[in-house]
Amino acid sequence: MVMNSTLQTDLASLPKTSSAFFAHFYRAYSRNRSFQLVLDSSNKGRSAPPDACILSAVVFAHSVVVTHTLSVTQLVSTLAQQPRCRVLTELILSPVEDFYTTARRLWPFLVGDKVVSIRAPHLRRLELCQMALDIPETYGLRHLKIDCHRSHDHFITSNAFQPKTLLSILSNNHFLEVIDLSSPISSAHLPDGCNSSIELPYVKEFTLATRDSTSMAWLLSRLVLPPDAYLSLKVGDDRKEEVDILSMVKVAMEFMRYRQFDTLTVIESYYAISLLFSQGPRQWDGRFGSVLPGRRQKTYLPRSGAVDLKFLRSKPSPTTPCWTDVMYTIQDVGFDTSCLTTYEVGAVMLIISLFRGDFHLRKLDTSNSRLRSLFSATEKLRFWPDEMLTVKSSMWQLCAISSVTWSSIAQDVSTLFPSARCVVDARDGSVWVGDTVEDLVAGIRVLPYHCYRNFV
Repeated sequence: MVMNSTLQTDLASLPKTSSAFFAHFYRAYSRNRSFQLVLDSSNKGRSAPPDACILSAVVFAHSVVVTHTLSVTQLVSTLAQQPRCRVLTELILSPVEDFYTTARRLWPFLVGDKVVSIRAPHLRRLELCQMALDIPETYGLRHLKIDCHRSHDHFITSNAFQPKTLLSILSNNHFLEVIDLSSPISSAHLPDGCNSSIELPYVKEFTLATRDSTSMAWLLSRLVLPPDAYLSLKVGDDRKEEVDILSMVKVAMEFMRYRQFDTLTVIESYYAISLLFSQGPRQWDGRFGSVLPGRRQKTYLPRSGAVDLKFLRSKPSPTTPCWTDVMYTIQDVGFDTSCLTTYEVGAVMLIISLFRGDFHLRKLDTSNSRLRSLFSATEKLRFWPDEMLTVKSSMWQLCAISSVTWSSIAQDVSTLFPSARCVVDARDGSVWVGDTVEDLVAGIRVLPYHCYRNFV
């Protein structure tokens, strides 16, 4: 518990009865002393006052963060019974008890098809995990995060927001800056008809993850976002069903059409394809670096005006779409790839794709004219930081293990990237510049083989 930024560590000195506990915090509230209730990972396992005491005083808290110990059912019920939670500015909740129990205990507060409502006119931040709440009197929300994702259908259907409730929250909060939604609505309950568009002119970051393209298309078709907002879209589920790539690409194009891009970053892992479009290179956050390519997208920081597309796919096979198939679809719906002058990829991923392929990376056919059209304007190749190998050592490894010659490397790279004049290794900051692709490859080859052996 925090009062006026001073941590109350001596919980034993606080009153042990609800009435005295209530009076203690009411006096602080009447003197305009703020109160924060924080039960998160930083204090999990520590002793706390009885639940009844905390619940009696929670109405005076301007910040409520509960992810353990306290029953979310009781907390929500307490807040819902208040005429107005006038001091509440931050509400972050994650269910502590079982969801079936939570839903059953909240039933007395439901009227017809309505969800539980908390009247908090000064709320600025709302984060909910696996639960739906309405905030009908909130009009100044800045940060909204909803995570209703679970692999089982029952959880999605039972705990996701009703579409009209979510749209109401979005339309009422004109000043939203950060929106993060994960399976916020169920595709089984989407109403027919087209509602009026919801303009969100102050959004800086918008993230949406859904299991299917239907619910994503339904929600995005009703939103108007500024062209400089960062947009991250992810579609797919844990059951590895095939994703309707065309539907998602069509939806994304409505937001990409009026933006400018010059950089394409490709991340392909066993079960996912990520395409990151941006104006200028993306910043790499080394704190979250990972050897696993499937986790690399998390290490790229959001960038103004950037659009990230991620597709979860079934087990790779000769018929499973790869990242080039997604790019072809993007071309088909009207995106001009000639604007992409920088191509960023993992060195090992590109090398494997070019020369041999493996269990999840399909070998690229450099004779395919459509494939070459994707990179006709590429002038710079950027290789993301790799914890294991530099670009040079990756090349030497390929030559040593796969018996690929440097001349064949130069030939295939020049065929696929005829305009390339610069190579950047983000791992060690190495930069190669040449008048031709052959000059670039020759510069990379300078590292002697005995130096490569140190990386093995």
